[in-house]
Amino acid sequence: MKINKSFILNFAIIISVVGLMFFIMGNDFSSITKLLKTIKLSYVFLIVVLSLLYHVLVGITLTRLARVTNPQYTYLKGIHNAFIAAFFHGITPGSSGGQMAQAVIFKKQGINSGSAASILWLEFVLHQAALIIVGFVFLFTKFGVLQLLNSTMRTLVILGFFANLLVLVFLFLIVQSPRFNKWFLFKGLYLLQQLHIIKSVEKNQQRVSDFVEQFDQAQEMFINNLDEVAKVTFVYVLKVSLFYFIPYLVIRSFGITFITVSFIDIMALSAFLGMLKVFAPLPGGVGGTEVLFIILFSLVTNQIVATSTMILWRFVSFYMIMLIGFIFYMTYKVKLR
Repeated sequence: MKINKSFILNFAIIISVVGLMFFIMGNDFSSITKLLKTIKLSYVFLIVVLSLLYHVLVGITLTRLARVTNPQYTYLKGIHNAFIAAFFHGITPGSSGGQMAQAVIFKKQGINSGSAASILWLEFVLHQAALIIVGFVFLFTKFGVLQLLNSTMRTLVILGFFANLLVLVFLFLIVQSPRFNKWFLFKGLYLLQQLHIIKSVEKNQQRVSDFVEQFDQAQEMFINNLDEVAKVTFVYVLKVSLFYFIPYLVIRSFGITFITVSFIDIMALSAFLGMLKVFAPLPGGVGGTEVLFIILFSLVTNQIVATSTMILWRFVSFYMIMLIGFIFYMTYKVKLR
């Protein structure tokens, strides 16, 4: 597994966008730095712990799934895999490089490619399911928070939710419906080619066939280990909820309290941000995520607090995690020489 030129270019894009964000702050820079200096370190410690815990939980779930076919697989290996995946998720558009990196790491850790593919597809499905479950709860229990957004943003949030849902529906249909599978292989792919979304129909037909085979293996794992899958799904719902809770802790770290807004309302805004990130195509959602965060959280506080919250939240939950993932990745490279 090599960091090719496209990864380096994407990393350069991330740095450039971060620099642009600081430039845009302009006149608010002094007010933001002043607020950042008031941070309570006890809260920062908790924020860091929860951000790390999110990826540790990913590692634990990977381990639990891997042990179905490889009982000797360790939690430490799973955690390493999770952080390395976070690094590659962060430097590739649409998080497209994370699973490829995970597959390579699994192979280096002694798991064959067939089992690795099954684990990763099942893990992806469970992660999507957790996003949909938590997103559904916030959409329909915190409709008042959604109403704070303008009509365009509300529409995009709902579209983002259904985009995640459609991914699961598509996976289900392409595996469970031979009729849909045949249509997609012989007509759907040609349509995507006409829209210039894909280049080669033949290559993608093979990829879809390989995917169906891998997903069949993952489905068999699911059916034969329902108890384990149920536990992993619960962990994924928990980790997504914890991640949505972090911005509330960041705001509290500045000594700010709310009278009319609860921590559940802040979590709902975080969930809506997660749905909007579907439309942020740059590596790691860089640029779009930051701007959307400020827009959303300015609805319940002022722009200075929203921007300061974004900086600390994004640094701890994204850039710090990417750095740790990069260190784990380089460590693996040295060990495997």
